[in-house]
Amino acid sequence: MQDSSSWTEPRTTDKLPAFLKKQAGTLEATPCKPPGAPHTLVVTGSGMRAADVCRCLKSGLPTQGVEKPSVAKLFAKHLKLADQVAHLSKSRIDYGVGTPDRLIALLQEGALSTANLKRVVVDVSYIDGKKRGILDMRELHEAVVRLVVCKQLVGEDRQGGEGLFVWY
Repeated sequence: MQDSSSWTEPRTTDKLPAFLKKQAGTLEATPCKPPGAPHTLVVTGSGMRAADVCRCLKSGLPTQGVEKPSVAKLFAKHLKLADQVAHLSKSRIDYGVGTPDRLIALLQEGALSTANLKRVVVDVSYIDGKKRGILDMRELHEAVVRLVVCKQLVGEDRQGGEGLFVWY
């Protein structure tokens, strides 16, 4: 787990690309990675928040030195699991952004690979209209914990990666 308390800028989506660059040092795309193997997973509390983060990453990262990052939307709202499995099986992605339950389902299906995974960012800074963050939503507690301890992310057979989680 990496402490991100030294980040003094506002924790808004427009600052997320700079935050990631500061925490990771470099955000270069890895050209030889297998399909469905992002270097960064961003965990959000809702599909709407995930869509906002995807737009931010697609538009904000090119100015941070990463050319045309591939960002996959990995949440259930209006996106079927089978369609996402098919997309991940043939697409090389840099970032996966989604909700905990959908990320777990994709990991269990084998569609989301951790072969290139360097970091998991849990979006704890976002507060919804009901004044709740991802860690305040009772219905997400179990899913976030299951994801963080998921054997595909932290298992003994997992090779590579920095083995750290960055909390944004």
